[in-house]
Amino acid sequence: MATRFVLQAGKEYPSFTPRQGNDWPLPPNMEKQMNIFELKEEFKEAQESIEEMVEDGVIDEQTAIDTLSSIECEFKDKCVSKALVYKNLSASISKMLEAEGRMAKRRKGLEKVCEAIKANIKFCMEEVDMNKIDDIHAPIAIRKNGGKAKLWIDDSFDISKYQYEKKTVETVTDEDLIREDIEAGVIKEGAELRRGTHLRIG
Repeated sequence: MATRFVLQAGKEYPSFTPRQGNDWPLPPNMEKQMNIFELKEEFKEAQESIEEMVEDGVIDEQTAIDTLSSIECEFKDKCVSKALVYKNLSASISKMLEAEGRMAKRRKGLEKVCEAIKANIKFCMEEVDMNKIDDIHAPIAIRKNGGKAKLWIDDSFDISKYQYEKKTVETVTDEDLIREDIEAGVIKEGAELRRGTHLRIG
């Protein structure tokens, strides 16, 4: 934030020097490179304080306009600079995603080949009633799966005595109806429609 000084009139104003002509110096606290948040605070403070300075006759309107324009230009330049960084990073991300997509496609293809090889070996071993092959380089064994065993039920099994009704009560809020009542003016308070914003960088 800018430091402040007191004029003889007794009012406090930011310690920046209103710029004169085309060769104005930067405000003291903007001589160093400022980040976008510092510039934002400087811009907001200047907008509020310069209006008071004009009303009190400390500076004229043209000087106020030129000073605000100078700070606004620096703020816009900082925003554009960050937007260019964003675009460069986004381009890099897009290239990475494309490469990842190609690698993922290749990986999935190789996974299918590996699964097919395993399934082929397993089928052949089971067909000859072989559960294990001892080998130094690639030992092979057919094992039972862990977790719950898969349940197989055929048409001859009487499943009725194992069945029961499961009742659940679920409260659902009709948000679309609430929106309609807000738009129709039925709901006056307690609920409102808020539309967010987003930043678009071209």
